[in-house]
Amino acid sequence: MLSERSTGLPTLRRERLLDRAVDAIKQHIVANSLQAGDRLPSEPELSGSLGVSRNVVRQAVSSLEAVGIVRSEHGRGTFVAELGATSNVLQHLDFWLDIEHLDQRDYVETRSVLDAGVLRLAMRSATEKDLERLEEVVRRMEIGGPSELRRHHDAFHQALLEATHNRFLAALTMILYRFLWHTAAAAPNVRLVPPADQVHAHRDLLEGLRRRDEAEIPRLVELHLGQ
Repeated sequence: MLSERSTGLPTLRRERLLDRAVDAIKQHIVANSLQAGDRLPSEPELSGSLGVSRNVVRQAVSSLEAVGIVRSEHGRGTFVAELGATSNVLQHLDFWLDIEHLDQRDYVETRSVLDAGVLRLAMRSATEKDLERLEEVVRRMEIGGPSELRRHHDAFHQALLEATHNRFLAALTMILYRFLWHTAAAAPNVRLVPPADQVHAHRDLLEGLRRRDEAEIPRLVELHLGQ
């Protein structure tokens, strides 16, 4: 039904249907050696093969499209996406990484190395204008509602990276941060920091940055990561 070279798709259990549908479609791409431009089975075919509703299939395809693995064309179907020159390669990393088995320790260790380096350089380079900008973002985090937290959180880290006054580092690290935040949200074994704790942690980061005491960096990173 899918194609002559298809290895078939397993019928799914009801637990975490969306995540399992995403994984099954990714495995179908790999198992059948599909290349950029190759067409995936239709929505009804995927629904029947996986044993899930068409709505679940639609959501799974949308998730894969959001990270650049597939592309949908109205009236034509869904295709494996191209890795063009303008594509963000990091968007494709979670296609190959075993996010399902990423644990808290590995995630925190990776974030700790990155966060400590950024804080150290920011402590050495931040100007009073940089600190004022960070103060403004933290105040918005403190008075804003949960729906605004993600936006303010991103703005804080953008401002922190710009406080290093290393434009290449700021651009590259912001891409890495966004990928890591996406990974944490998708990984079932990684614990997310509660919103209220996030606000307090970013206030602590700012105050630590003002003191410019590099000996505090390990403690600040632990607080930031909810450890």
